[in-house]
Amino acid sequence: MYGTAKAKGLSAKTIRHIHGLLHAALQWALERNMVARNVATIAARDLPKLRKPPARALTAAETKKLLAASQDSPWRPSSP
Repeated sequence: MYGTAKAKGLSAKTIRHIHGLLHAALQWALERNMVARNVATIAARDLPKLRKPPARALTAAETKKLLAASQDSPWRPSSP
């Protein structure tokens, strides 16, 4: 099922959300003796990995723009 979702273009995060919902529903059914086991627990090993983009620092120009935009904000940086 996860492979099919990925082939349809769903993101890893969306597939993991689907898994979480499925796991919770099967856990609910397991606790009420409606199913023999929660197969979503086993299927978790097939979930796609989440990829975080690498962090990057602001450029000097971006920093100046951010500071200028925050001048009238109550959360503006304080002067040293």
